[in-house]
Amino acid sequence: MKSLKNITQWIYNYYAQIGNIKENQMSKHPNLIVICEDNQTSQLLTSCLTDLFDLTIIGYNTNPTIYYDSSKLQLLVLVAHPPPTFALKKLRELLDDANTPPVFLISEEWDYPSIVTAHRFGVVDFLELPIRPTELLSRLHDYFSNRIAKTVNTGDNGGSFSQFLRKLSKKIFHTGTNIVHPYFVDSSTSINTLEIVFFGHFSATFNGQPLTQFFNKKSKSLFSYLLYHYKKPIPREKLIALFWPHTSYDCGRNSLNVCIRSIRKILESVIPEKKILITRNNCYELAPDIIVKSDVSRFTKTLRYAKNLELTLSLEEASREYEKSKEYCKGEFLKDLFGEPWTESIRDEMKAAHMFILNKLINYTLSQEKYTQCINYCKLLLELDAYSEDIHFQLMQCYINQGMPNLATWQYKHCAKMLEKDLGLQPAPFLTELYHSVKKRQDAV
Repeated sequence: MKSLKNITQWIYNYYAQIGNIKENQMSKHPNLIVICEDNQTSQLLTSCLTDLFDLTIIGYNTNPTIYYDSSKLQLLVLVAHPPPTFALKKLRELLDDANTPPVFLISEEWDYPSIVTAHRFGVVDFLELPIRPTELLSRLHDYFSNRIAKTVNTGDNGGSFSQFLRKLSKKIFHTGTNIVHPYFVDSSTSINTLEIVFFGHFSATFNGQPLTQFFNKKSKSLFSYLLYHYKKPIPREKLIALFWPHTSYDCGRNSLNVCIRSIRKILESVIPEKKILITRNNCYELAPDIIVKSDVSRFTKTLRYAKNLELTLSLEEASREYEKSKEYCKGEFLKDLFGEPWTESIRDEMKAAHMFILNKLINYTLSQEKYTQCINYCKLLLELDAYSEDIHFQLMQCYINQGMPNLATWQYKHCAKMLEKDLGLQPAPFLTELYHSVKKRQDAV
């Protein structure tokens, strides 16, 4: 980072010599105020930026105005984590203050409508986690260079000024850094990708090579857990308590060591040249240069996008994204790991999300009189919740509107028989009323 600091100073010296930057701004480092709640990200931003800027890192509940300094070039960096609505509210509060400096947004898995809204609020630039340090530094350099350029009367030197910045950008881009973290991947590091399938039966590939052989269910469950929670190191004690709750600590630790060795042995047999699972400070985590992609992350990201589209535009606009998110959900979460306690709450959460999507698609297709599609969605939802009388009702409506009253009456009888046999209940009055109206029209014919 020393060389980058020298280059930054070179910018100021260059303009100081031609007398085109105000003395009070030239003689001080830019003021960088970072609003961030994540300790690890804060530490890494500190190590990356502290020798380049007058850096202040504060939490969401701290008033940033006391750190503003109009005598310097300054920028406010908001590190935002999902859900975006919370960060957007904070962003709106900040930008309602006329004294707030320009805002640079760093965020994880934001959807397009939220990014557009952030830009409308006045965000000057946006980066999505995970990012590379060189990319972050380059984008910050570009911003401050543009700010400096606005105060400089380049005159005949305009061409040399642009050429100078291009050379400087290349130097910054090629500056090395020793920061190692899942959110900060150096551009010189080759990208290693783990592709994970959590819906249905678990599977994993590393750079296209399948990782399919596991000695037992416990090893597979442990590896799946580490992959699902890959963003944070997992303490050894937490894994022992979760996977071996009814044994002594020593027995649990021994069992954990056996599982970890078996997982590493399998990984090394497929990728002998690369350590995927590492131990650091009594915690287990993936190697920091590994990018993890999964069907669950795509599912949740697309669903979040669909919800925001519906909120900001319409259900019609959102329906395509709801359909896309449905396609990612192919089966129950880790179907082959039923009985593993840690999967149960996540499985229920994913099932509820899947049902939510199907309900949205049913309501949309029914309103658009797309009855064939609506019938398919109803059947899919009844596979998840066979006793939903609302869905039986909507399915009967589709059959009626398609001129198939016999299927509508069959659907009612099927539902009534199932409710009586399994739950000892009678169909809801609205369902019975629809059935009788169909029968009445049939008898009239």
